[in-house]
Amino acid sequence: MIKLLFSISNLLSYLSLALALLSVYFACQNEINIMAGLWGLSALLDSFDGKFASLFKRSQIAKKLGMELDSLLDFLVFAWTPAFCLSIMAFTTDYTMQLPWFICGLFYLIAGIIRTGYFNILNRRGVEGFTGMPTAATGLIISALLFIPDILPYTWLLLFFAGWLMILPFKLPKPSQNIYLFISWIAAILAVSLGHFTLYFF
Repeated sequence: MIKLLFSISNLLSYLSLALALLSVYFACQNEINIMAGLWGLSALLDSFDGKFASLFKRSQIAKKLGMELDSLLDFLVFAWTPAFCLSIMAFTTDYTMQLPWFICGLFYLIAGIIRTGYFNILNRRGVEGFTGMPTAATGLIISALLFIPDILPYTWLLLFFAGWLMILPFKLPKPSQNIYLFISWIAAILAVSLGHFTLYFF
């Protein structure tokens, strides 16, 4: 198990998790742009982690572990992290708003868990494409909407609608199955990430 822990094939997944943890730090510093930009970078790493892992010779256990890590990290990075960071930044002493925040934040996390588990079931059955919005895409949408000025007090609504996006039964193709779709996805990630970093540094 120790050998699996230090497997270089999981490097991008570990880096994605590190960026998510770093975004929590910047959320505590009230730095919304760099926080959201780091989510975008995590989405970028998530887009290539499978391809990167396939470059290395791995045992069947290592391959299955990589798939489980990918799902677990999708939830941690793109569901738990945004909910936690936004709850920190939008914290209010107004008791009338704390209840909606709790309900919508919990709903978003439950939707993320269900979305991840459901994808794993379909993936094992060999079903192509996505049902519902992928967690990484949902995290990127939230990151993009944070460009809107003074949106923080209303981010509980973002979590509510983002949660529904993950569990509604619409079909989406996997970007990896279409080069043009994949390029568009990467371009969207870079646009959101660089936009946030530009606002932060300039």
